[in-house]
Formats: sequence, C-alpha cells, structure tokens
Amino acid sequence: MQKYNLDPAFHIERMTLDEFKAVIKWTRTEGWNPGINDAEVLYGVDPEGFLIGKIGDELVCSVTAVIYQKMYAFMGMYIVHPKYRGQGYGIAMWQEAMRRLEELNVEMIAMEATMEQIDHFKKSGFEVGYFHDRFVYHVTGGERETAKVWDVTEESKTDVCEYDAGFHPEVREGFAEKWLQIPGVYAVYWSDRIHGKIMGYGVIREAAEGYRVGPLYAHDVTVASEIFEALCSKAQIGARLCVDIPETNDKGIMLMKNRCGEPCGRLARMYKGKALQPRLNEMFGLYSVKVG
Repeated sequence: MQKYNLDPAFHIERMTLDEFKAVIKWTRTEGWNPGINDAEVLYGVDPEGFLIGKIGDELVCSVTAVIYQKMYAFMGMYIVHPKYRGQGYGIAMWQEAMRRLEELNVEMIAMEATMEQIDHFKKSGFEVGYFHDRFVYHVTGGERETAKVWDVTEESKTDVCEYDAGFHPEVREGFAEKWLQIPGVYAVYWSDRIHGKIMGYGVIREAAEGYRVGPLYAHDVTVASEIFEALCSKAQIGARLCVDIPETNDKGIMLMKNRCGEPCGRLARMYKGKALQPRLNEMFGLYSVKVG
C-alpha cells in the first residue's frame, strides 16, 4: 500500500454546522446538486458522525458516518478539496470514519459510490447492493394535481412520517418530520380518504440547480405518477428537476423515460455487513444520495 507524508498539522475532528455548509458548497462544483437548505436537517441526524480534516484552520476533507439509531449507518459527503487530492488525506479520513463505526459495533454500513469508485470501496469490504439512476426532468406546465393527492399538513404529518419509517432499516428519530420542515419544501401524500390509508408521498425542494424530488415513495407507479405530477405543478415551467431511482424499479425508470426524463448518471449503493432488502419497487425517488 502506498504511504503518504501528511502535513504534521493535519488533524481530524468533529465538523461544525458552518463547516458542513462550507463542504456542501464544494459538492456543488462536483455536480452533486444538493438541496440549498439541506444542511441543518442532515447535520441533526448524528452530529458526532460528521468529521472534518484540517491543516491548521484550513478545511481539507470530509466524511459523514451517520448512525440511524444503533445498528445501521450511512457514509457520505466523502470529499477532498481539489488542492489536497491524491496526497492521502482522504484515505486517512476514511479510515477514521470506519474506525468509529467499528468501535460502535454497527452491523451494517451503506454508502453511494460512482462507477469508478466501486473497486476502491470493495477493498474496504463493501459490496454492491444495487444501482440507481439519476434523471433530469423539465417541467412542462401541463402537470396537474389529482383528487387523491393532498398537501402534507400538521394534521397529516404524523401519519406521513409513520409511512416513511417503513422504508428504512432503523428509525431516524424526527428526521422525516424535520425534512418536511425544510424552508421552501413542498410535500404531498396520496390517499383516497375513504379508508384513510396513505399509499405514497413525495417531497420537492429547491436545489443548487433547479429542484430535487425526494423522497418519492409509492405503492405503485400510478400513485407515484400522480404524486410526481403534483410536485411538478408547484415548480415554474421549464424548471429542472433531479430524481434518483433504483434501477431495479423498472416501472419507476419507465415513468421517467415516458415523461422524457433525461438520464444523467448512475451510482452504486454499496453495503458492508448485514444485507438489506429495501422496498426498491416502491422507491420512485431517494431522499438524498448522501443520507440514504
């Protein structure tokens, strides 16, 4: 293994919220297109898992190793400032994050990887679980809400959050509720109001470029399509919407293709440890590729 001579002043510590916001700005130049108001919510999941590498006071690299509750963790925001790439700082950061999770006896770790990174992360014991594809859709102005799609309100928020919890291996206490409170977010759910059962919900939020849709969970593609229409109806004509869909969700992929959505990238969801069997066929849009 190649050895690196790191600057003696390099150190790793817990990231502050302001530092996290600075790192998010880095990701915009890499084409990650995060939501413009995501920082506070993401940081609140597990602040102890946000790590920053510095030389003195200068930010060098970052990684998040966020624990949902106890047994499941998600790694993301693994990025090195261009000035310091190829010098071993990212590796040191990665090793520190993995050490933390091992000490806490986490049973399963998930992460996203570009196609070029897959072999690299396999060396750390990760295996590909599935792939997901990113699509860009441009609002036409012809999208409309239907009678069974309702705005998420204070009265319906608890039921929506309970529905959301069924898509995750462990409860992220208060996360979905806080996600729904992101400034400028618009959220809807699908219910016939007769049986009172929620069959899907979706969220749209402003991003660095256009909007991001996520999550978008639904019982079937018909419900997903109606939710997607309702979300689009709140954006201006021509607005650019990004959505990430598991490639195994054939109907979700076709939904975007039939609407002339443009594929613009693919990432691998990788796991280390206990295998996870998520409800991929009901996932028509992920929260964020950096938080799961």
